[in-house]
Amino acid sequence: MSIPGKSPSPMAQAWRLMVLLLAGLLVPALACGTFTTRFPVESAVPEVNVTPTVPLPTSTPIVIPTPSLQLAEEGNPGLGGVLSDNIAQRIPRSAVDLEVGERARIVTPAGINVREAASVDSPVVQRLSFGTLVEVLDGPFQSEDLYWWQVASLNGQVQGMVAEGLSNEPWLEPAPDALVPVDRDPVVGDRVRVSIARLNLRSAPGLNGTIVEVIVEGSEFTVLEGPLERDGYTWYRVRLPGDSLNGWCVDRIQNDQRTLTPLE
Repeated sequence: MSIPGKSPSPMAQAWRLMVLLLAGLLVPALACGTFTTRFPVESAVPEVNVTPTVPLPTSTPIVIPTPSLQLAEEGNPGLGGVLSDNIAQRIPRSAVDLEVGERARIVTPAGINVREAASVDSPVVQRLSFGTLVEVLDGPFQSEDLYWWQVASLNGQVQGMVAEGLSNEPWLEPAPDALVPVDRDPVVGDRVRVSIARLNLRSAPGLNGTIVEVIVEGSEFTVLEGPLERDGYTWYRVRLPGDSLNGWCVDRIQNDQRTLTPLE
């Protein structure tokens, strides 16, 4: 309580000003029911990027498997390789351009040894003569400074490994279009091969025809005419390819052995 006519002391004026300020702050807070700041207070702590506990998916690298090396005996035709310690390694190509699944012809005059394995020390299964056709089953393989191929005779009775030859002396050559003997009677237009040791070529059909030539086994002819029955035999007129020599010959002899074998 102030005394009329007397100014309040400086201390009293300070307390009065403080009371007025507090009253001004409390009234709006009581009116709203809560006491909050009008604007949110920003944190002084900088935001931190939290690494997820579950890693994010990444692309899976593509793994290209390395092909395993296998031997020809495991049924992988065309693999080829170097035969060393029972391991086959792929090689690009040998000196002779043979193809697996096609035919090859033996071209060395002395013939060629078919062996059990790709080694000159391996036992010989059979010796095949000059001109013999074989089917190429697998290869090439390299062993003992030679290239080797797995082959089989066309009748399937002989199978094994053969060396293809020396760098300047091939023992095999590709023969993909080579004709194969078939078991049937000849017809006009056929190419036929003489299949007995010696066959008489006569000037006319029949045993009275003059013998103009004796043909050896393996010779090949083209059938020009026939069949014609005479003297208990069946006769065909044949001609050597690219030659004027022609005549008549029988297609079978008395024991029913075929003398002319068609080629297809």
